[in-house]
Amino acid sequence: MTKENVKPLEIFPAGGIEVGFSPMGPFLSLAGIIRSLNQDILVHSMDLTVVADRDKSTYSMVWQAFKPHFLFQTAKEMVQDQKREMSHPFLVQAHNPYRFNIVFHDLHAEKEVKEILRDYEHQWHKVVRTVMERRDHRASGEVGENHLDLVTDFKKQDICINSYTELNRKCYWEQGSYSLTLKINTEDALADQVCFFKFQLEKHDASLLKTNCVSMLDEPIAELLGKTRPLFKTVLANYIPG
Repeated sequence: MTKENVKPLEIFPAGGIEVGFSPMGPFLSLAGIIRSLNQDILVHSMDLTVVADRDKSTYSMVWQAFKPHFLFQTAKEMVQDQKREMSHPFLVQAHNPYRFNIVFHDLHAEKEVKEILRDYEHQWHKVVRTVMERRDHRASGEVGENHLDLVTDFKKQDICINSYTELNRKCYWEQGSYSLTLKINTEDALADQVCFFKFQLEKHDASLLKTNCVSMLDEPIAELLGKTRPLFKTVLANYIPG
């Protein structure tokens, strides 16, 4: 390979692609190593385009955060309250590979998910107010109620059914293959790099991610009942060269 054909940046994926769906919407986490052979290069942002091969649906994602650790992950890992570092430019030094583990979010879908949850929680707060009123009127020394009757009635309301249906639609991860285009934007546009990958989701992977829709709706209920907050599940897919 001649010097002219050497790419300014080389990308080596590591581990797998973490696929998730949370109150922040659909997301992907990519881990790997970036190497520069000739010079120091400042990477100021990354953009990710996701295409579902089954119907060519296209989604745009932006880097949202760095995971602080470069750790091995297992499939179907449970995630909740993971500490993340704000995304920021970083320097890839010549002959000194840079390790990355970056979370990419679909900002458009995230906004829609937040709107669904906002309307849902608005209705749920009416139940909370009823609970507070019960507590205020409870005689001194009376055994407290667990309020399961209120929860049961609430879950039968249209807001719960409609919220679940809408969240399920926003979780666009389905069985099948996906194509990824990762664009690395640098201080010097001549050093910009585009990489192509694929990954495959199996039927059980997609089903597992859909369960997060229920977890989102159960989260405020668990808080009221004093139960452990539900965990949001992710799946780990293998990199497939694009």
